[in-house]
Parts: sequence; C-alpha cells; structure tokens
Amino acid sequence: MKNNAESVMKVIAIYVVGIAFSLFNIWGLIRLYGDINLIWISAAGLPILSILFAVLHELGHLAVAKIGRFEIIKFSVLCFSYDKRKKRRFSLSFSRNNLGETIFIPKKISTREGENASVFINIALGGLIVSVVCCIIFAALFIVISNAYARSILACFPITLAFLALNGINGVFHDSDASVIRSLSDFSSVTCFDGYLNVLTELRRGKTYGEIEEQYFCGHCGIGSVNDAMRLFAMRRYEELGDYPAARNVIDELSVADIDGSAEVQAEIACVAYLSGDDELFNKYSVVVKRLDGINEPFAERARIAAAKKRGDNDYIKIAIKTAVKSCDEEFFTGDGKFNKIIIERLS
Repeated sequence: MKNNAESVMKVIAIYVVGIAFSLFNIWGLIRLYGDINLIWISAAGLPILSILFAVLHELGHLAVAKIGRFEIIKFSVLCFSYDKRKKRRFSLSFSRNNLGETIFIPKKISTREGENASVFINIALGGLIVSVVCCIIFAALFIVISNAYARSILACFPITLAFLALNGINGVFHDSDASVIRSLSDFSSVTCFDGYLNVLTELRRGKTYGEIEEQYFCGHCGIGSVNDAMRLFAMRRYEELGDYPAARNVIDELSVADIDGSAEVQAEIACVAYLSGDDELFNKYSVVVKRLDGINEPFAERARIAAAKKRGDNDYIKIAIKTAVKSCDEEFFTGDGKFNKIIIERLS
C-alpha cells in the first residue's frame, strides 16, 4: 500500500509540474501577442501533441521489434487496438488506462543465452529514444517558430515531457519501459526472462509445456509478472507430464497474493488437485468456478469441467467438452491449445 501511495504521489507531482509549465507557456504567449484566444488554440493543441507523442512512441517499439525479428501480437494507441489473439483483430475501446501498448514475442528461440531478452531491452529503449526525440523537437519548434497560432499549438509540450518522465523514470510505474529495463539489469533476470520469451515462442510454434526444454522454466526474474507466469507455466508442465508432486511443490511456492490475485492460477490449481486426487486442495480452489462465468478461455472451461466431474454432472460435461475443444483449436498459442486438449481428455 505504501509503495502504491508513493507511486500515486509521484504521478501527481509529475503532472502538476507539466501542467504548471504548460500554463506558464500559454500565459507568456498571451502576454507576448496580446491575444486571449490563444488559450483555446493551446487547449486544442494538447490532444494533438498527446496523440502524436503516443503514436510515435509505440512506432518506436514497433520499428525495433521488426528489426529484431519479433512478432507483433498487439499494437494499440489510445482507443484504437490491433490484437492478433482475438477474432476481431481491430477494435475500439474507450476504457484504456494508458496512451498505448505494444506486445511482441520472438519469432525464433535464442541461439545464445539471453539473446531474445537483449532484443526485448532494445525494443523498450526504442520507444524511449523516440519519445526523447519527440520532446526535443516539440520544445525546439515552440522556441524557434514565430507564428502565434503555431506556437500556441505547441505550448503544452511540457505535458509530453510528463509522459516521458512517467515512462522513463524507474519506479513510477512497475510496468513502464524504464522499470522493465532496470529489472533486467542483472544476468539472472536476463536469463530467466529469455527463458520466458523462449517458452512463449515454442508455444506459438505448437509445442506443449511438456515438450518444451525444462531449462527455459528455471530462474528468477526482476519482473514480478514474469515470475508469476513462469510458475504457472511450470505447474502446467508438471501437470501435463503427470508429475503431480512436482506441480504441488510449485503450488506450495506461491504466495497467498499470487494465488488470490489470479483466477487462472486458482483454476489451474483446481485441475491439478482433481487429477491428483487431492480433495482438500480441490475443495479449497474449485470455488473459483463462480468467478469464471462468462470467461470462455480453455483454462476456465477446464475448471468448470473438473467441477462438473466432481459433482457427477455428466450431461454438462458432454456439452462443455465440445465447446472447450473448439476453444483450444482457436488458441493463438497453438501449444497452449494442445496442452489444454490433453488435460480435457484426462478430465473426460
């Protein structure tokens, strides 16, 4: 809670400074040119600068990702989104909480240790470098241009500096580019993150968790979300291989926060518990099924099938298995779909 409060205060402080300097610029222009209407032009310029900044920042990530031969899975700016994982790849959403997002995975496995992780770091740096260049250009144009209206459009450029600070200062946001780069500053984190990327690449190619080399599931990363994903991947690997004691060891390593914060993790634990015959563990985590209503992803459907199997609802199982298998066939990560089909067959 304390860390969250500190982050909120940092965000507020950065925005206050950005807004204050923008208002100072607007005030200066009105004094210089004697036109009060410049305030409205400056207000109109703010969304223009923000959109341009966001688009160029994400294009910076995209360009370096393409050069590094990474596959772009998702590219979004403001309310516009392109997502390969969804049936409707292009969509509009007005509930976003950030200016943009680019998600990507390697097209090939690392040929040397840490190779893909190093490219990932360069991709993160690419967005930051483009952002810095944008801010410099906005500031330079504001100073050099003499036209009142053109300068008014650029008057709120300090807000883009605030955007840069939020994403470029380590510790403000846990998933900012700077925080990700800082988290991958030591060799062990780079190795673990490289393994994470390799697992995703192999799943995309069609390998199941059990078919992927065990070495990719090892290590500890400075990025918490990656550690959570790797533990889930390891649990699924042992589950697929039928090594339920090893899967249980992974579960025991999870903290209460790790489990309570993820319905997907709880659903996986419930499946492991059912397949291993651990009634106590199953009863504890099968309650997650109630939270999965409306979620049609394979992990949710497996959990519902396991719960139906436990209560002997064979009619539901016959219908649910057909739907679940179809969902598996539609999975973007083909190997994950194959894994889910394996577990569904065991449940049936």
